[in-house]
Formats: sequence, structure tokens, C-alpha cells
Amino acid sequence: MFSKYTILFAENFSGQYIGLADALNEFNIGAIYCKNEIVDIQINLLNYKPAIIVFNSSELGLKSVKELVEHSKLDNYSPILYNIYSYGDDEKVQTLQEMGVKINIGSPYNTDAVSSHLKVICEKTPINKNDFRELIHHNISEILTELNVGHRCTGRDYIIDCIMFILFKRPRKLNLNGEVYVLIAHKYNSSLESVERAIRLAVESSWRKSNMDIKTKYFSESCFIKKRPTNSEFMLQISENVYNEYRIYFDKYYRTIKN
Repeated sequence: MFSKYTILFAENFSGQYIGLADALNEFNIGAIYCKNEIVDIQINLLNYKPAIIVFNSSELGLKSVKELVEHSKLDNYSPILYNIYSYGDDEKVQTLQEMGVKINIGSPYNTDAVSSHLKVICEKTPINKNDFRELIHHNISEILTELNVGHRCTGRDYIIDCIMFILFKRPRKLNLNGEVYVLIAHKYNSSLESVERAIRLAVESSWRKSNMDIKTKYFSESCFIKKRPTNSEFMLQISENVYNEYRIYFDKYYRTIKN
């Protein structure tokens, strides 16, 4: 499944690795840590699907590295293997490259240079469009739950579809009644009026049930706090929140669909 850019560090949690993780946090790239042992790496690989695995071949050993290379190719998932090895193991580098470990950095290393390199790799990592859409769909669903738009609410699915349309179609001018509602009505074999009414009732219910903390979390503008937002205001505000959280991924998605 698609996830935010994540880098798995398989190493002792000290020295330069700490500085490297701190630098990556400034780039909004998450760091996960585990022991530099093949079993621990495989477990985290399965659970988190990191974009990059940073490990130390000097401690892991060639046999385990070969197993890691083979395991990382399962299920069409191929993270980049980033080896930071200890000086004195230079003879192993050629063998590692033949195995599939293309990036091998000797330690000690320049923390700023390596963190910037990892950031560039993440930015160039292709995005799985279907997995990304699934993630965003789930994120919107969680926000609606917070806003007390329950799963039994008829308008919930309509709202999710509208926000997905707004985020992924990026219409220059939003036309709910003339375009979006028509598509949703057709999808659910309903009428335009029924779609509009179901969304309006869901928004009214959300505004009545949600406390001020939840409202201000997603609707910071005072005008929305004092009065109930319209259908379009409600959905546009949520879409703006989602877009801001995943901006770099949306930008990559938009570039992908243009190419």
C-alpha cells in the first residue's frame, strides 16, 4: 500500500544515524528504526513498505544482504537499498553492486550530503496512482468520521466521491450541480436532487454534532465556525486540508498523469 516517504534505518541508534534522521525530519520524511538483522528488517519491510532501506553491510554480512535483496523484490515492491558500510570493507562493494545494492557509502560520511541524497531519491520514487487514491479515500473517510458524518449516513459516500473528484480532477471552476452531482447521481442510480439533499443533511448533522475543537481543526476561518458551511464550502475546506497534508504527493501525481 502507498505510504508517505519512509526510510528504514537498520543500524545501532547512535552516532551519525541520529543526525541523519534529524535532518530527514526537517524534510518531512519519516524514519523507522530496527536492528541491523535480516529478520528485523524483513518484518519492518512487510509492515511499513519503506521507500529506502539504509543498512550496514559490514555488520549484516553478504548472505543476509543477498536474502534482503531477494525479499525486497517480493510482491512487485522494490525499495532502494542504501548501504552505509564501514571503511575496510571496500572489497565487498563490487560484490554488493552485482547483488543489486547500487548505492554504497563509506562511513564516516557527510550527514547533510547523505540526507539530501536520500531526499532526492524519495522525490524521484514513482508513485502508485491506485494506492495513492486508496490512501486519500481512507484519509477523507477518517476526517468525516471525526466530523460526525457516520458510516450509515447516506450523504457520506457522496461527500467522499465529491472530494475525490475535487482533488484528483482539479477542475478550474467547481460546478457541483452541473458536473459533480450528475456523476454521483449516475454512479448511485439516484437523482441530482437526492444527492444534493443527502449531502446537505450530512453537513447539517455534522455541524450540529461536532464540538468546537473538531470544527476549528478543519475549518479555521471564523466565518465557518459561526455558521454552517454550504455543501461546496464544507467539501472544499476538507479537500484543502487533505491536499496540504499530501501536497508533495499530489504534485507528483499531477505530473505523472500529465506524462
